[in-house]
Amino acid sequence: MVLDIHEYFYPIFAGEQRVDEYVPKNVFGTASHIGNNHFITTSHTIKNALQSGIVKIGFAINRKLYFVNICESETLDDLDLCLFRLEENLSPYKTLNISFNRLEMLEDVSTAGFPHGLDFENNVLRNRALKGYIVNHGPFFRFHKKPLAYELSFQCPKGISGAPLMKFYPNKQQFIVHGYIIGNTNTEITVFTEKETSSNGIHTSKYEKTESTKYGIAINNQELQEINSSLVGNIHEHFKNLGLLI
Repeated sequence: MVLDIHEYFYPIFAGEQRVDEYVPKNVFGTASHIGNNHFITTSHTIKNALQSGIVKIGFAINRKLYFVNICESETLDDLDLCLFRLEENLSPYKTLNISFNRLEMLEDVSTAGFPHGLDFENNVLRNRALKGYIVNHGPFFRFHKKPLAYELSFQCPKGISGAPLMKFYPNKQQFIVHGYIIGNTNTEITVFTEKETSSNGIHTSKYEKTESTKYGIAINNQELQEINSSLVGNIHEHFKNLGLLI
């Protein structure tokens, strides 16, 4: 299965509304359709975009980019995810199937969207895909409720936040969504430390050497199963009723 990124993933912009056109300043994240004119991205994508200008979602139709207003949104507390619907329905949108099953370590995964997507020098919107594997799975301790999350072998640059974490299933010949990208985290350890005190005992210097590793982070879909949204109702039932649940 070959994915046309512009058919499944949509950039979230902040920009300026001029008399006869909308001028985007930057791409703040990536969204995807979850059925019935509803979309999902990260809450920090929407919040950061709102601080920088008028927020719109972009659609590439016949090689032309259209900008549509977000008219209603809802933040999913402690998951850094946001559901929203559009002022204008440009359906039919393409929607990927979703799974609430947990992925295991070293399983191959990928994502796609618009990291560093606006190329001002060449006046184009660039889409990019990232691929790697699951490094770890467990509670994400930086969030108060410690939601289940995946650590990824690749880093997630600005603009990819909100994009689906996908696994390709050869037997089904399709990509299935298992989570949503929310950003990066890092692990740092001290591997060497030494203190040096001057001969008069007044001045002390401390020398440290550290090593760090950075990981992409995706919220596990299992965290969505029991959530009841004011926009779509119970999220598990929403996907099941639309025939998107695998």
